[in-house]
Amino acid sequence: MNFGFSEEQELLRSEVRKFLDENAAMDEVRKATEDEAGPGFSRELWRQVAELGWAGLTVPEAHGGAGLGWVDLVVVLEETGRSLFPSPLVATTLATHAIGLAGSDEQQARLLPRLADGSSVGTVALAESDDVPGPEGVRLEASRSGEGVVLSGEKLGSETSVNKLHRAELEVELGELALEIQGSRGPLAASADEVADGGQWQRMALGWPEVVIGGGTPNIQKNIIAERILGLPKDV
Repeated sequence: MNFGFSEEQELLRSEVRKFLDENAAMDEVRKATEDEAGPGFSRELWRQVAELGWAGLTVPEAHGGAGLGWVDLVVVLEETGRSLFPSPLVATTLATHAIGLAGSDEQQARLLPRLADGSSVGTVALAESDDVPGPEGVRLEASRSGEGVVLSGEKLGSETSVNKLHRAELEVELGELALEIQGSRGPLAASADEVADGGQWQRMALGWPEVVIGGGTPNIQKNIIAERILGLPKDV
């Protein structure tokens, strides 16, 4: 069974890499991300990548997208990650799939074309600041206003769980590195004066389980992303 990318996917990769090499130099990336008054990405570059079809890559053709799959998106994301390219591509793609899975025909016809052509930016906001899973954690309130509904409260974007996954995996790796550097008895040193670097590796070795358990282990975060955001069964 061939698990490699297809010829078309490698061609897509080459096109994405060429565009990013020509348009997303590191100074441009810094400029976009360090602008506190801005959105955290270049709207002009977002317009260009939308014209290239990235925003609508996995949107059905009936709604203005390319109708491709997740593996094709992975090819694009590998290159945007390599270039540290800041954009709402992941958030918008997740939003399009949420609308495709749960939206009515009218909502899909109204919203998906705008997300596919980049004229709108979307995200999936499920988590809240208390981080309690399930309906019992919902603090957002909805009230009718004329023919519409007003939502009051605070929601966190899909990036929150992704960031927590990265943090959890980083904490695990650092904790294991700390034990490797100091040895199994390192955390038992009598005082910071007796160890290298002021005892920071001891603190890391002792503290990482608390941080990871408190914020959610990597497996927990993966399940949250799979179940709540991608609509997949747990442990995929």
